Amino acid sequence: MPRELFVTGELDGHDVGLLKDGRIVFVNTLFNCLATPSECHSFTPLWKPPFISKIVKEDRCNLNGMAMEDCVPRYVTAASKSDTIDVWRGRRYDGGIITDVATARNRDRQVIHAALTAHV
Repeated sequence: MPRELFVTGELDGHDVGLLKDGRIVFVNTLFNCLATPSECHSFTPLWKPPFISKIVKEDRCNLNGMAMEDCVPRYVTAASKSDTIDVWRGRRYDGGIITDVATARNRDRQVIHAALTAHV
């Protein structure tokens, strides 16, 4: 039985985790960021990849996977390191990346929709 319910607008949510303070964090693919639910809006941005210029409703990199370490987002995956809507679609088989959230370092990998562990 659900204890709490969040209503959002369109955001294409992917992986979900729980932060140290008890808040939910999720991958917001449509807006290219990690986000938390908001009481006033569909979401509150928490982090975006350094190559994404702004939070906008355009799937620019297909951010989709998240690995947590000690209740903190540690790594995220994306289909492409791109900042233009839908460019990732042409790069999904050879353009995948893993980004370290803390350092913003990117590692090239063949990543489509990868589940992660903190030991990458």
